[in-house]
Amino acid sequence: MKTNLDRDASQKIIDAAVHTHAQIVVEPSAAGQPPLNAFLVSADANAILAELTARPRISLAGLIGTDCHVQLFDKQRYYFAARIIAAPNWSDTSALAVSRPAALTVLDRRRFVRAKLAPSSRVVISWDDAEAQHRHQAATLNVSADGIACRIEKLAVASLIVGDTIHASFELPDHPHRFELDARISNMTPAGQDHMILGMSFTGDRAGDPHRALLHATLDMRSTLRPEMEVPA
Repeated sequence: MKTNLDRDASQKIIDAAVHTHAQIVVEPSAAGQPPLNAFLVSADANAILAELTARPRISLAGLIGTDCHVQLFDKQRYYFAARIIAAPNWSDTSALAVSRPAALTVLDRRRFVRAKLAPSSRVVISWDDAEAQHRHQAATLNVSADGIACRIEKLAVASLIVGDTIHASFELPDHPHRFELDARISNMTPAGQDHMILGMSFTGDRAGDPHRALLHATLDMRSTLRPEMEVPA
């Protein structure tokens, strides 16, 4: 069952989701286009801007003008239909602007495409510097074959900057393997007063790293067999 929200309630949820940099999945309607994982950055009366959490494998400029389905996670799962109206990029960052919807639909079942994870999913990130060895747990936002995004306390990563390399250790729901991958920080975005969202791209060759190869195969298999993957509550 789905619940359609009125305009006022929907706009308040969107504004709150932008404030906390909530995660979204954008699914272009065009055949053969993969879903895109992102988090909200800003919004105005006409558009919502979201920053991608991994380097896209397709040309985003070619998606401008394309209709899309958007799923938003912010305490609950929401859905809205939109149109991709811009694909800005700066430095190593890629983003999409989609039209702002008049209303949202609450999804009764907690579903996301690909490796959308339960809010309790964790990633351990670690790194060494001249002063100490660092190891911290963070809330996983999403995982793709090329990268991972997480939400972590700002003080924990105060010594890190964009371009630094860390080690990421994580699991996928219903999968016995623990993935151990090095990653480079591609973006750091404040999420409220005390937290930061880290977008990280895996380093090394996908075919030459057994962990990356297994992750890619696992996500592709889930996308093929279960295009909408159930997520534990």
